[in-house]
Amino acid sequence: MQRERLVARARGRVLDIAEQKDWATSAELELHSYDTIVSVFQLCTADDVYSTLLRVAELLKPDGQLLVLEHVRSTGWRGRVQDAAAPLWRRAAGRCRLNRDVVDLLRQNGFAVTDCDRFTVDGATPLVRHAVSAVAIRKVRDGVATK
Repeated sequence: MQRERLVARARGRVLDIAEQKDWATSAELELHSYDTIVSVFQLCTADDVYSTLLRVAELLKPDGQLLVLEHVRSTGWRGRVQDAAAPLWRRAAGRCRLNRDVVDLLRQNGFAVTDCDRFTVDGATPLVRHAVSAVAIRKVRDGVATK
C-alpha cells in the first residue's frame, strides 16, 4: 500500500518514474539511462549481490546514484549472534541475509558512498534492528565504470 501511494504522488511531479520489479533480470531496461535507482530492503535477499550491484551500475547514468535503505550486520557480540542465526534466518525469512555489510559491498562493487546514516529501527526484532540509509554514486573514470 505504501509503495502505491508513493508512486501515485511521484507521478504527479516533474519526474520520469519507472517501477520495475524484475529489473535485475529484465532485458527491456536501457543501459546507462537512469539518474537514480532506489533499493529498499532488497540487497539482503539478492542471491548474487555482486551481479545485482553490477546490474545497477550498468543501468545508472555515469553520474547516477543508488539510494539504499537496508538492515545491516551489527558490530561486536550482536554481529556474532547475527552470524550464528543467519543460516536459519535465511530459510525462515525469504532468503534474507541479516548479516550483510551493505556499505562495504557497495564500496567493493564500484560505488562511492557519499552519504551514510546508521540507525536502529524501533520495534524491529533485535536481529534486524540495525539499519543504514546511504547514497552511493557510480564510480566512473574516463567515461568507464570502475570497480
